[in-house]
Amino acid sequence: MNTNDLRSATTATFAAFACLFAFGIAALPGTARAADASPIASMRWLTGEWQTQPARGGQLTETFMPAHGGEIISTFTSTMKGKITRYELRSIRVQDGKVVFSEAAFGPGMKPLAALPDRPLVAADATHASFEGLAQIRTGKGTMKTVLSAHRPDGSTRSVTVNFHRVMHFSRG
Repeated sequence: MNTNDLRSATTATFAAFACLFAFGIAALPGTARAADASPIASMRWLTGEWQTQPARGGQLTETFMPAHGGEIISTFTSTMKGKITRYELRSIRVQDGKVVFSEAAFGPGMKPLAALPDRPLVAADATHASFEGLAQIRTGKGTMKTVLSAHRPDGSTRSVTVNFHRVMHFSRG
């Protein structure tokens, strides 16, 4: 199998898994659906594909689908020198009466990475979506920044800010 065949097979596998993940989340029992007036509806500005500027051979891409059934499905990819180094399948949904950001992470070849805890919503409006340890902030027309905060073993917190620009916008048609 040559490199292009492997890349095509990996992309097709990821796309199929993303679809199964999206349909599986929608069918989970006990996941309440939010009304259009919910915080999820205020996050419609996230819809589309966002990328960082290429730097040091790498690039990040986040894709947010339009909300459907009170839920936003999202993917994340990290590439380095043309190879995908990390995938994430993500969902913003209502669970047990609270809006949460959930993610499942995978390394190259769809190797599952350590489970990540759900991030409860802190606040959301037409310019930001803040979850525990994660904030997505609209900084202009077609630009946003993501701020990820993580606790270190010594108790301190490390924050990383990543700037994105929208490369594609999706509409509900």
